[in-house]
Amino acid sequence: NNASADPSISLQIFKSNGGNIIAGTYTVNQASSGIAVSCDYNDAASANFYNATDPNNQAQNPGITITITSISSTRCIGTFSGQVFENSGLGPAFKLIENGTFDVPVR
Repeated sequence: NNASADPSISLQIFKSNGGNIIAGTYTVNQASSGIAVSCDYNDAASANFYNATDPNNQAQNPGITITITSISSTRCIGTFSGQVFENSGLGPAFKLIENGTFDVPVR
């Protein structure tokens, strides 16, 4: 059976020092500030592509950038872009994400 799955994407922003996620720009190159970012993409052929904050590589270009333009108790709105790599982020194949947008409920 060669049935393909629907493409999916998961974005994450984590603050190791605690505190709320607020409107602003978050990148994979902010580990020294206690911020970690990840992007996990599964394409229609069920291939997985990934990129995340790597404390040993704080010069990813393009890494993943997530910009929250608006956040409230009920919604989070923003944009995202960057590269994700096959083999759990090791590559060599990659996909470039451009002009991604989100408008999701906050739970």
